[in-house]
Amino acid sequence: MHFAKSFSFLNKDVYNYEVHENSLSQAIQEDPWGEVAIELKEKVLQMGLYDQYANTINAFIVTSAVISLDRMTGIYRWSEYKVKAKERVLKCKREMDSNYPIDIKHMDSKAKMIYPFIKVDLIIPIYIISRMYKKLKYIYIKTK
Repeated sequence: MHFAKSFSFLNKDVYNYEVHENSLSQAIQEDPWGEVAIELKEKVLQMGLYDQYANTINAFIVTSAVISLDRMTGIYRWSEYKVKAKERVLKCKREMDSNYPIDIKHMDSKAKMIYPFIKVDLIIPIYIISRMYKKLKYIYIKTK
C-alpha cells in the first residue's frame, strides 16, 4: 500500500480457479480475512506508516467482519448465529482504532450496507439481509 498511488477493495471476480474436492476454495471458513486484517495492521505499524493507513485498515477490519458474518449465515442456524455474530461484532469493534475514521469510500457495497448495523449491534438485520441475498443469488443462478 505504501508504494501504490491508490488502491481499493474489489467486489468482483478477478481470477478463475479450478475447484478440487480438498482445496482451500472448498473449505468453509467462518472468518477468512479476520487474521489477514490484523496482520496487515501489525505490518503497517512495524513500517511506521500506521497514521497514513489507519482509516484503510479500519475499512478492511469492517469488511472482514462483514464477510465473516455473511459466511456464518450459510453455516449456522439463527440460534448459533446470534451468539457467534455477537462475538464477531465485538471482535471487529476491538480491532478497529476509534482514533481514526473508516475509509468508507473504498469499501464494497455490501460492507457499506452492513456497517451501520455493526455499529449499533443489530444482528437480526444482518442475518436477514445475508439470507435474502443468498436466496436471490441461488434463484438467479438456477434461472441462468
